[in-house]
Amino acid sequence: MCVPRFALAMVLAFALGCGNKPEPPQNNPAAKPDSYTIKLRDPEAGDKLEVTQSQSTTSEFYIVMTKATQKKTIATRAQFTETILEKPADATQATKLTRHYQVAEVSESAGKPEVALRAVLGTWAVAQATWPTDFQGKTVIISKKAPGARPRYSYKTEDGKDVRLFDTVLFEHEGHFRIQEVLPTSAVKVGEPWTVEPLGAFKLFANLGIANPDPAASSVTGQLLKVYERDGQEWGDIRITLKAKDSEGDGTGQIDVEAPIDGSSLARTQRLTFSATLPKWDGSTKLSITETRKPLK
Repeated sequence: MCVPRFALAMVLAFALGCGNKPEPPQNNPAAKPDSYTIKLRDPEAGDKLEVTQSQSTTSEFYIVMTKATQKKTIATRAQFTETILEKPADATQATKLTRHYQVAEVSESAGKPEVALRAVLGTWAVAQATWPTDFQGKTVIISKKAPGARPRYSYKTEDGKDVRLFDTVLFEHEGHFRIQEVLPTSAVKVGEPWTVEPLGAFKLFANLGIANPDPAASSVTGQLLKVYERDGQEWGDIRITLKAKDSEGDGTGQIDVEAPIDGSSLARTQRLTFSATLPKWDGSTKLSITETRKPLK
């Protein structure tokens, strides 16, 4: 998607029936630049955010016991207030933070073949259900452990109980992925595509569980779709498009980001969609994640 370029305003004075020369162009300080250096702000110690997250994973696989294709969806929903307590200046992740979860729930929807299978096995056989986690309504303290420790972080409620968060895997992944790693390293024009650097592409694939993508059949590209003003800040819509292929199958996806591109705020909405076919397992999977962050004073 492209938006029109803005030229400097030219004011021409014409008097009907006379030959006055046009006035020279006048500079317009509000004219938009031709290209943009995209900068997304990272959280810092002392920052406080209101965060909403939703995630849905739908999988379809052939089940031999029922001789049918099974479709199942697992979804999570969370709303929490996050406070960054400690983050070294040279770190990409906070080393200590708290989250107070107003909402933290899981839902599952299983197709008829799996319900039948569960009935045979004597396990839970409800086709659809939603239930709260053991940390809903509680504050979770997330602290980084000593180098080399596994897991890398501890996740405890204020009463000392260990919990597993929906996005624990993001904290634990050594190659912690940040959206900044797929952004262009130089200024770009609206509508101008860029190819993501290999390290950024590798981290993105790794966080999606694609360990060994085929370089010839895998790629990550980006594009600045539009730039606009919101709340006195320069916002932009960014799209990251990815294609991946490995020994398990192949997939496509995209990440859409709406955020201030001048680094002025932590406000952001980010959406990831990814789908893959898995011939080796006679199945497929679809993933959708949406996160909105709003800074609190």
